[in-house]
Amino acid sequence: METTKTTLESLISFAKYRDINDAEQVSKVADHIGPMDRDAYLATIASWKSEYKALSQKQRDLKPQRKGGTPEASTAITNHRTGRDNARAYMLLRAALKLVARRHFEECKKAA
Repeated sequence: METTKTTLESLISFAKYRDINDAEQVSKVADHIGPMDRDAYLATIASWKSEYKALSQKQRDLKPQRKGGTPEASTAITNHRTGRDNARAYMLLRAALKLVARRHFEECKKAA
């Protein structure tokens, strides 16, 4: 599982600051991922879900701290923006993983 977490972290760093609405960017991330066997794909998806769930919870926890105009609120806002960028990278990675799965399905369909 540690290998999957390391793989996920490297994919997230590759996906950061790319536009999820740009199919070419998603395709570049999918090309970077490359073909995966079923077990590796499922392990990566499971790791993605747990990491994204933790990130979402952290973002929800930051919401009350962003109020008030204090220095702590300023830090919370910065952390929120960083978390938002990370969440976008996670969503782009999810789209790329779906593209990898579709490519795999098409290859299997052609082979049959």
